[in-house]
Amino acid sequence: MNRIFRAWRVFNAPCREMARLASESLDRKPDRVEQMALRSHVIYCTACRRYTRQITFLHIAMEQLADRMEMAPPLPEEARAAIKQVLRDSPGSFS
Repeated sequence: MNRIFRAWRVFNAPCREMARLASESLDRKPDRVEQMALRSHVIYCTACRRYTRQITFLHIAMEQLADRMEMAPPLPEEARAAIKQVLRDSPGSFS
């Protein structure tokens, strides 16, 4: 009975919970109930479908950027210092 209640709860979760589940599914493999609930939810919910596509796109883009950054040569210290100085001097700086 506990599994049935859990499945009912997951399948009837609001969009906020589905968005959280979509985000978490990028970092961990959801169980079968979660997968089915998310898939069925995004079939009829345009907002969650769009959100899922966007976070998936960003996740892939960040992975690709990380791979490229590993292959890039290190930035010289002078360039780092110049960038930091420009950021400090720019309006709206947080420092």
